[in-house]
Amino acid sequence: MLLLTFTLVLIKYRRQLCANARLCAPLLAWSSLYYRYVCVDLNVSVEELAECYGIEVRTIRRYVGVGARYLTRRLIELEQKARREQQRRRLLAALPYSVALPLVGRTHLLDELEHLPLTLYPCHILVTGMSGVGKTSFVQELLRRFIERDQLDQLVWLDEPKSIQFVRERLAEVFLREGGAVSLREYLLMYRVAVVIDGFSALIRQADALDALLHDLGAAVVVLINSVKVAVELFALHLPLPDIDPNDAVDLLAATLRLNPIIELEPRDFERLTHDLAAQVGGNPLALKLAAGFWDYTNWDTLHTDVQSGLLNRLFDALDPGQQQIWAALALFSRPAQIVELESLWGCGSHCRRLPAP
Repeated sequence: MLLLTFTLVLIKYRRQLCANARLCAPLLAWSSLYYRYVCVDLNVSVEELAECYGIEVRTIRRYVGVGARYLTRRLIELEQKARREQQRRRLLAALPYSVALPLVGRTHLLDELEHLPLTLYPCHILVTGMSGVGKTSFVQELLRRFIERDQLDQLVWLDEPKSIQFVRERLAEVFLREGGAVSLREYLLMYRVAVVIDGFSALIRQADALDALLHDLGAAVVVLINSVKVAVELFALHLPLPDIDPNDAVDLLAATLRLNPIIELEPRDFERLTHDLAAQVGGNPLALKLAAGFWDYTNWDTLHTDVQSGLLNRLFDALDPGQQQIWAALALFSRPAQIVELESLWGCGSHCRRLPAP
């Protein structure tokens, strides 16, 4: 019954097929493959296909060959698409957070910078800013833009490495085969690589080794994240990440406050609350989120104290133990004190000289 239906349909459209054979060549090729090798239960022979199509048997065989080439090309395209998607997932998994983070007030800046791998050489970027301003989150979303635009083949993210030697060993572990003849510079000429060093205060003391590393990474996208600017010649772009503007601060506060189920305010009171908090706190994203947790405070001075304490705690935790000791010692002075004075009193030596500039 199926074979009879198939035959009647082809006979019905035989004249149109013959008149438009060139235009229908892909259709004839695919249908020949389908009825010969997919619908095997019909047991349609080449001769029966030729009779139904109203063409020669050798022409049918030619269409089967064309269909095989179409199928091969389509399978290659699907394989390439699958490989690109696998590479995209692998690169996204190398970020601190695999899922995208909503960055309020940063979209315009991200739009301006997403073409950097194609326009900036060397593409070495130093991102600085106050604690809590969102440096790590911003760099992550910038790298996500690079990945989505298919501008990277490899990505390495390093958190606060202790030495240049560790960085070199990690890059060799990821990129180079043991005993291979390809050097790091050669590898970077063959593949599009991004290296992110999030927090490199320990590397600043190795200035010559850091310069040599950046020379070797000349063909790579390199992003260094630090609280303060450092004097390194090979940065093509210094990006001091600013606070978000007042309107974006209000939007961030509103989005954060809505996550709190116990807040039950009238729309007018809710709007007044977000504007008052934004005006008092400023544009630091972390400070705004901390302030959202103290939304019911009636004393603005208490709110300021708690928000600033949260920011200082985060900054203090980022220091190494020696620097933390110096900060604790400075807190004992009832007046501003110089590092030289502190060194003369306690003999703190190199720790004093490594204290970050305010």
